[in-house]
Amino acid sequence: MLVCLIFAPMNTLDTNNIKWSENVIIADADYIDRVAFDLIVNFERMINRRIQPADMAQWAVCIALDGGLRGASTRHRLCLSTTSSRWR
Repeated sequence: MLVCLIFAPMNTLDTNNIKWSENVIIADADYIDRVAFDLIVNFERMINRRIQPADMAQWAVCIALDGGLRGASTRHRLCLSTTSSRWR
């Protein structure tokens, strides 16, 4: 599985030269960040220890498999969108 992240403002991104994959996963980075933060805060309190940072590539693989994508012969692309200035 190929994971490609595009972190460019849309006004500077040359959209004519993007080669899209057969399967595209679009995710809201702000929502993912908020959910991960809430889970970390709550579970750290419950188990009384720190939780290690998540592996974004492994998360993308899990999302693809959960969504029913199979096969190593096809390429998949992950696009993260955000409106927060935190990521820019």
